[in-house]
Amino acid sequence: MIVDVEATMTQSTVHNPTNFDPADYEVLDYLDNKRPEYFGGDIEAWKDEIKWWEAELERALGPDWRRKSHRCVHCGNGHIRWITVTRHLPTDETVVFGADCTKRLEFVDKVTFKLAQLQSRDAARKVRIKVWNDRQRYLDAHPEIAEALKAIEEPVHAGNGFVKDVLSKLDTYGYLTERQAAAVVSSLAKDHEFAARRAEQEAEVKGDAPSGRCEVTGVILSLKERETDFGVVTKALVKLANNSKVWFTANWDVERGDTITVRATFEVSRDDKSFAFGKRPHLVSRVPAASEVA
Repeated sequence: MIVDVEATMTQSTVHNPTNFDPADYEVLDYLDNKRPEYFGGDIEAWKDEIKWWEAELERALGPDWRRKSHRCVHCGNGHIRWITVTRHLPTDETVVFGADCTKRLEFVDKVTFKLAQLQSRDAARKVRIKVWNDRQRYLDAHPEIAEALKAIEEPVHAGNGFVKDVLSKLDTYGYLTERQAAAVVSSLAKDHEFAARRAEQEAEVKGDAPSGRCEVTGVILSLKERETDFGVVTKALVKLANNSKVWFTANWDVERGDTITVRATFEVSRDDKSFAFGKRPHLVSRVPAASEVA
């Protein structure tokens, strides 16, 4: 087989600074090359987001997008995030330029929207003009998501990084999947539920937690599995009649909501006199939760 060395060299160097001619390129798209991160919340919605991101890159760059997406053909940088997808008109090849080279070369797309308006390492919300109309139509058709965009700024949702990340996809794609939209609404509702429970707990008058070896009776609020040097054990958080709480190992046949009586040695927390840790617990009795009895 005869290899045209001159043609191969031309193809590999045509995009570099020596041979570069901006007139030979048509800008097709500006994309974020970073794989979506998981911020907690609905893991299936996050998986959908990754598939969505991969589909966008494949749409813009073709089946070999993984090979093309990380390297700037102009300077050779192999670790670029914000990418400009262009068509090299003489060869009809789709190639990628990194953010720094794009700004320096002043590429402009069909709607004269420069990459600098998309790229944002410090700001969270930069909207591509080409998806703005889709975004507006989507919000008109989904008022619950329009409300979510306003609600996410409220203090009650301040720590909800999951919803903030999902809503930011509106600025990139112009819409959310049904699963993502449902996850946003559900997550915001849970924020309010959690805030209400916390307010109720803070308003609650709490008595002193038990101390020393004694018998207590209370309702199981939660059961958590923990890895220890002795294997996996179940820990119970129990609320007593005076609203104090105790925490101890509960390797018994019990369920959340059960009322149990336990004998243990309790040590009150130094930070909260209404909370104690139990050692060497012994289950005296158990009354199943109402739902279980029913």
